[in-house]
Amino acid sequence: MGRNFINCVIYLSFCGILSNVIGEMLPRTKFNSEKQPYAPRKWENGGEYYERFNIRQWKDKLPDMSKIKRKMTPKRLKGKVNRYSLERLVQETCVAERVHRALITVGFGCLWIYPDGGMFVAIIWSIGQLPYIMIQRYNRPRLKRVAQRLGSNDIVSNKTTSIQVSRKNID
Repeated sequence: MGRNFINCVIYLSFCGILSNVIGEMLPRTKFNSEKQPYAPRKWENGGEYYERFNIRQWKDKLPDMSKIKRKMTPKRLKGKVNRYSLERLVQETCVAERVHRALITVGFGCLWIYPDGGMFVAIIWSIGQLPYIMIQRYNRPRLKRVAQRLGSNDIVSNKTTSIQVSRKNID
C-alpha cells in the first residue's frame, strides 16, 4: 500500500478541492433540469425510488460544503421562500450532480498512480460519490413540484426549511 496509496489520497483530495472551485464557477443558467443527464428517469418515479434506500434518514447527515463555505448557496432555505429561490436550488442540484459525476471519473486516475490497488481506491471513491448523486436526484423533482405550485409572485414564509420539502406540500 504505502506511498502509492498516499499519492492517491493526495490526488483525490486535490480533485475534491478543485471540483468545488470549478463547481462554484459554473454558470447555473447552463444547467437545464429538463434535459439529460439531469432530467428525471421514469423509474425514479419523482424521487420516490430513492426512498427504498431510506434516503430521508441519512441525507442530511452527510457532510455539506455549503455549511463550511459560507459563499456557497445554502442547501437550507431560510426565511421567505419564493419560486426563484426554489428554481435556484434546482439548478444547484444539477451542478452538484455534475461535480460528483466528474469526481467519479477523475477517481479512476488512481489506476495510474497506484497500479496494484488503484482500482480498489477508485471503486471506493466512486461508491462514496453515489449518495450525493442520489440526494440531488431525490431532491430535484420535489423542489420542482413546489416551485411549479408557486406563482411568480408567491412567497412562502417559513422558519429554516430543509431542502427536503414535506410530502404534504408536494403531493
